[in-house]
Amino acid sequence: LTKVPADTILKVVSAVGLPTFSRALQRDGTIDSIFRRTSLGLLAAGGAGLGLMILAGPAVIRILYDNRYQEAGWMVQIVAVGVWFQVLEGINTAALLTLGEPKWVAAGNIVKVACMIVVLPLAYRAYGFAGALAGMALVDVPRYLIVAARARVRGVGGWTGEVAITAFVLLTAVTAHFLRTEGHARSLLLAGLVFLAIWPVPCWIVFRILRKPRTDAPAAVAG
Repeated sequence: LTKVPADTILKVVSAVGLPTFSRALQRDGTIDSIFRRTSLGLLAAGGAGLGLMILAGPAVIRILYDNRYQEAGWMVQIVAVGVWFQVLEGINTAALLTLGEPKWVAAGNIVKVACMIVVLPLAYRAYGFAGALAGMALVDVPRYLIVAARARVRGVGGWTGEVAITAFVLLTAVTAHFLRTEGHARSLLLAGLVFLAIWPVPCWIVFRILRKPRTDAPAAVAG
């Protein structure tokens, strides 16, 4: 359930983002401008999709599954936060691959595995299965930071948009933690209202930014 919005975004990155970045690199010698615009739109869509999953996930689980699977509701919320960092990492990975930097992608994966080896046993020992699940979600953070930091070094911006939308994802997760409503209809209604209270503003801002014409594209050189 949590990977549906993430997989959709990452498929778009693979099918559209990589070719677009490659053409921009060949044409302009840089992918910074196109990366900022493309990633901002994809992140807004992915963040809103995961935000809705975080808010409505427990209610959806209660509707679709019987009592044996009700614990999956809070698991969906934790996993969705980790999946968000996979989305962030995936978009920055596309930039690095375009720039011929696969070794940094591999480095991020190695760091993730190392963190799993260290964090998961400690988290499980301290907080049980819930701790291990949270640890599994958080090990994607260092991988993302490594890949994104290298992209910034190569002149590909993105911190502002990524941090801003991440803040809204985390705000959604914190808010969802305090939602306690019985009944399927009321739970879904409350989730929808909270979603409408949080996500329309950042999505509208992103839409306004993307509507602005590019002003930093290299000017054509007269023959």
